[in-house]
Amino acid sequence: MRIFETLDAFFSGALVECAQTFILSPSPPPDSIALWRVLEEPQVLRDLLERNHAHLRAKGTDLRASASMWSMRYCWVVLPYAMVAATLLRQILPITPRETWVQFDDQGQPLRFVVSTAGTAASGEASTQQRYAPLVFDHLQPLVEAIHALTRLSRRILWVNVVRHVQAIFDHGLQDPALAPAISMERRMLLETPRWDTPGTLFQKPCENPLFHPPRSVHLQGEGGVHRTIQVHRSCCLFYQVDEPRYCSACPLDPENIPSRKAQCNL
Repeated sequence: MRIFETLDAFFSGALVECAQTFILSPSPPPDSIALWRVLEEPQVLRDLLERNHAHLRAKGTDLRASASMWSMRYCWVVLPYAMVAATLLRQILPITPRETWVQFDDQGQPLRFVVSTAGTAASGEASTQQRYAPLVFDHLQPLVEAIHALTRLSRRILWVNVVRHVQAIFDHGLQDPALAPAISMERRMLLETPRWDTPGTLFQKPCENPLFHPPRSVHLQGEGGVHRTIQVHRSCCLFYQVDEPRYCSACPLDPENIPSRKAQCNL
């Protein structure tokens, strides 16, 4: 299965921590959990999220903020290999819930995915949405629904978490001039297209693109009355609720990213 050797070679430098987050095994390791169980058995997911909640030292029993952090860790493990395979190798990894096992650490966070085959090669005519439909609709959508059902965490927050990681992986790839043209087109089709015209197996007709959450532009007034424009995420990931109040640089709730009433009136 040379496809995994080829994939491993992509993950060096800034992405070295993503190396071998997918492994090939004819049978699942004894410490792995079938993905369908994580998605369909609430107690399995609850146990993982509660262990993660304790690891993050999150306060109280509300799992929403810590579950949001868990979902971002999950994205960082599953997306790099699946995206490189789909975009650069035109290979669809076997990532549906019945094909995939997951190994978790003691804190309930995902470590790696285990599959028994290398998946299937996409045809030369397969569009971006056709190659990504299994990942988006057969893997990520059930995950979003399972977390939402258990914790009541907003679906919007969960999808924006996915989008943040998809965008970061594409942005990293765009730094390579040889890869930039292909990646730029894929990025546009996945993140800037409101409709998904090639549904996955769960859908039989076109639908809204769950990855369409473009960043929002905010106009701020700086020192000396100079205006500047920044882009913030469509939804806050709730990181500031986990421990001490801290915000990412593109958080829409960061007071530094909220224009004053005076600045708004002057625009």
